[in-house]
Amino acid sequence: METYYEEEEDEEQPMALIIEDDQIVQGFVSTQLKKMNIEYNIATTVTQAINKYKELNREGINIDLIFLDLLLEDGSNGIQFLQELKENNWLSKSFSNY
Repeated sequence: METYYEEEEDEEQPMALIIEDDQIVQGFVSTQLKKMNIEYNIATTVTQAINKYKELNREGINIDLIFLDLLLEDGSNGIQFLQELKENNWLSKSFSNY
């Protein structure tokens, strides 16, 4: 799982979660996010994504943007992650600051 954080402490940067198992797509999306000064985390499975989401939440970091692959190589799918978001009411927590 890859993580990119900019070292600017003055201002909180937007955070993205990339849930994608294809390294080419990961590379493309992460390159574009870096150009826009958006920090990101990459998960290759739904389990990794859920764990990363919980970890960031504990640290008080909101997810501002999610890139979601619907079919992952391990047999999980993006719909499962969306169900977790809905069941745990995570979206209202993330977007409560906006």
